[in-house]
Amino acid sequence: MRVGSIAVSTVMGLIGGLSLAPVASGQELLTNGGAESGGLDGWVLDGSAFPAGDAVFGAVPVTSTGLGPRSGSFLFVHDVASTGAASQSGVISVMRQTLPALGGGTPLVLAGALASSGPPSCDPARIRLVFRDEAGEEIGGGADSGWILSNDTWQPVLLEATIPAGSATMTVELLGRLDCGVFIDAFFDDLSLSPEGGCNAADIAPAFGVLDLSDISAFVAGFLSGDPIADFNDDGLFDLSDIGLFVTAFTGGCS
Repeated sequence: MRVGSIAVSTVMGLIGGLSLAPVASGQELLTNGGAESGGLDGWVLDGSAFPAGDAVFGAVPVTSTGLGPRSGSFLFVHDVASTGAASQSGVISVMRQTLPALGGGTPLVLAGALASSGPPSCDPARIRLVFRDEAGEEIGGGADSGWILSNDTWQPVLLEATIPAGSATMTVELLGRLDCGVFIDAFFDDLSLSPEGGCNAADIAPAFGVLDLSDISAFVAGFLSGDPIADFNDDGLFDLSDIGLFVTAFTGGCS
């Protein structure tokens, strides 16, 4: 098969001369997941439901309830203690970070710690992982912690998801909801998004955490058989674009 010959020769030619070595597994994809910049760097706030002037989200070293960071020096807080929004039960605000999606079929782990100030019937916290297509429409396959109530106690969260074919972006969302019409906060810390097992998009075969000939073989086999694991740009075609993306990921290694 002509395309198969091109795939094998191109991949082996571009990668064959490299020295293959172990790399760190679970490459971190989020920026400022633990609020350690002391600000919202890397995150975008959607506070459209709140009157101008509401802080809504911030990064702080300790909260008014005495809850400190789960680790490091800062945590994110959802704080609606300013204008009239605090009397509107059910109001939700969102802070999000959007990244280009890795290849379809890549398993991900979204982890973090969530808390809310008591009583545990008010203002819960929530995190979501959302995939969207090129048109910006949400598609299935995401992950959701649901609303978490904790009464000033950190609750660890670990969510798993597999990137669906056709994903253009992946977004981590932090959500705070006002339930009681009183000044109660929700807290977030230690947020992390990483490929599960593999260190980057090219680490598609065991042993994970190592970029080696097994990954090359798995890619070539997937390319020849039409397996989505080799459709790196999720366009339903298996061509030189996929080869180029695989080679770029492979030679880029992991940080």
